[in-house]
Amino acid sequence: MRPILRRFLRKEGVRVLFANDQTTQHDAAVFRQLRIQATTALWMAVLTLRHTLALHARDRHVDQLPHLVRG
Repeated sequence: MRPILRRFLRKEGVRVLFANDQTTQHDAAVFRQLRIQATTALWMAVLTLRHTLALHARDRHVDQLPHLVRG
């Protein structure tokens, strides 16, 4: 282990968290939700580009598309 990491882990208030079965259940739920949101963002972006429109939305998923006009 690197000395800088060792020093950080010894600081007051720092804890190492481990994954367990509950973690994987939360992970699956969050993954499903993000997948749904990303799919919605994808369709909004595709339709906007297809019809040469400006997208008026606060969805950050589409921020990564520089060629998409935002309104």
